[in-house]
Amino acid sequence: VRSRFFALAGEMWRLVRETPAEAPKAQPPQPEPAKAQGAPKAKKVASVEEWLKGLGIQVVKKPQEEEEKEKVLTRLALFLGDRYPSLEKLYERLKQSLSTKRQFELSLSEASQEEIANSTQFCTMLKQYALLTSYHYKSEERRIRAKASTEGWVQNFLTGGWLERYVAEKVRKFLRSKNLPHEVAVGYQVALPNGDAMELDVLVRVGERVYWFETKTGDFQAHIAKYAGLKKVLGLSARESFLVLLGMDKARAKELSALHGLTVVNQANFLEVFQEVLEGNAP
Repeated sequence: VRSRFFALAGEMWRLVRETPAEAPKAQPPQPEPAKAQGAPKAKKVASVEEWLKGLGIQVVKKPQEEEEKEKVLTRLALFLGDRYPSLEKLYERLKQSLSTKRQFELSLSEASQEEIANSTQFCTMLKQYALLTSYHYKSEERRIRAKASTEGWVQNFLTGGWLERYVAEKVRKFLRSKNLPHEVAVGYQVALPNGDAMELDVLVRVGERVYWFETKTGDFQAHIAKYAGLKKVLGLSARESFLVLLGMDKARAKELSALHGLTVVNQANFLEVFQEVLEGNAP
């Protein structure tokens, strides 16, 4: 029995030694750590020039801006635009003289103190910067005598360039005050898809939306149909297309808006209407 026990034990030991060790279980592959996701890139907003290009409109020329000159002309434009009701008589007489290139006179004998103060100050500013080549005011007669420079850029500024500049600067200041990302393009000369040449007074990009302003200091009747057609080329709605008419009566402006599919405003209320459009409260 004893010998049989040892034989059995030996057999069991042999079997244990011959049985291969159990292979370690393969570990399932560990998933790669997720790559840190960066913040999504901000969508690039098209510039005004890129927006025009997308419409098939080529920018042929942009105004060359000289910083010091721009500051002076903007200051003059803001003075005239902000005080236009008291400067209207002076401005109309000054503008009439540009076609004759002669000296003009303006009697202020029946003018208010505000009209006299603003008129004489504005003429003094124009003379300081040589936009007037001569200027005299006789206080005992309350009469202005002055002559405008015949230089081309002076004539352009006084006939209407100042209003274009006024609108652009007031819009720019308003958008800055609201911290709204924006671009203001002034006086772009463009070629339309049909080849026609055109100057766009003021284009304003706010975020991804674009607004267009045309300005007129005088006869607009011959141009308003052209502006209504250009609005379609630009792909803008009536509320995105502004026609700023100097001294225009609000009631008549409203009627013109309805007739021609543009937002017709004047120099005093265009900013208020623009703000309403931006905020989505415009009718």
